[in-house]
Amino acid sequence: MVKYISALLAAAMASSPLFAVGKEKARRSDADQDWFAPPSEPNEPRSDLFVPAVSFILPGFGQFINGEYQSGAVYAGLAIAGMRYAGETTRANNLEYAKFVAEQRAKAYGLKLEEVQDQKDIAARKVMLGGLVYQGAGGFSAYQAFRLSVSTRKRAGEYEFLGRGETPMELFKSTLEFKYLTRKTTWIPLLIGGAIAGLRLSTPPATYNERSPFTSADALFTSAFSANAGTHEEAMFRGWLMPVLREYTGSDMWSNIGQGVLFAAAHLGTVSTPLPQLLLGLHLGNLTQDNGWEMGEAVFIHTWWDIIAFWTQFQYNSKYAKSPVAPVVPAVLWLPPLEWVF
Repeated sequence: MVKYISALLAAAMASSPLFAVGKEKARRSDADQDWFAPPSEPNEPRSDLFVPAVSFILPGFGQFINGEYQSGAVYAGLAIAGMRYAGETTRANNLEYAKFVAEQRAKAYGLKLEEVQDQKDIAARKVMLGGLVYQGAGGFSAYQAFRLSVSTRKRAGEYEFLGRGETPMELFKSTLEFKYLTRKTTWIPLLIGGAIAGLRLSTPPATYNERSPFTSADALFTSAFSANAGTHEEAMFRGWLMPVLREYTGSDMWSNIGQGVLFAAAHLGTVSTPLPQLLLGLHLGNLTQDNGWEMGEAVFIHTWWDIIAFWTQFQYNSKYAKSPVAPVVPAVLWLPPLEWVF
């Protein structure tokens, strides 16, 4: 099922105005041939902070208010579809009850919740991908709104350090640009990631997990998740937040440190100490600046770093994932917000 979702998403994106100069872009004058140029009033400076921030939360917002209705519809449509898919999957598979069962299982064995959950559960993966589609739509919407702002603010002497913005399609293509492997700035961090993975696989499994073969379903989920995260997160952190920090601080160093800290903080929900994310974020930021603020190489590294990480993670699974727990007695009388169980 995951591969069909990925194929559908790829088809929708490939045919959308996000990845080609659509009719509303083609109608612009020769002076505004930049993909991110606004369709009207190019001399009016646009918001480089508020509108992109709202666009991340409400994908398509920045495009609608700037008259880019096709792009806005695509971003909003993808966000709605992703959340709808995640919600329907949650309800159809009763994942709220599954989480309750996992919590009971963790309590029974004296383990943490994540130590007893089935990380290869197909339904849970569908929910994650649905949420990531929403997040990706928001990330690209914010990035496009920011780059449109840059095209207007350059006329006033701002953001002069930025060159032509890379389109979302160009960022997605960068995930497979293996030419970057000839650069030490690419293969050294990936080699470090591979070494960490090898060290992890060489150690015996923890008491709560066991080795689990890496399957084709694991590969499909890994590739879809990594490509999405590797592109829209680069667009967000190295394509939007770092240039904003650079413009307002006037410092390459502090703008890189700032975005690196924010990048690490964004991973606190999945890891307790995001030191690897901090170091990786700082490297990708420095690399982007050295590459004239182009993100292609950073996208490639980010995507394949995630692939290595997921490949390593999915070599294991909890041995308690399917362990039975005492059945929960169903309620015989229910009336919000009261429930009686006998």
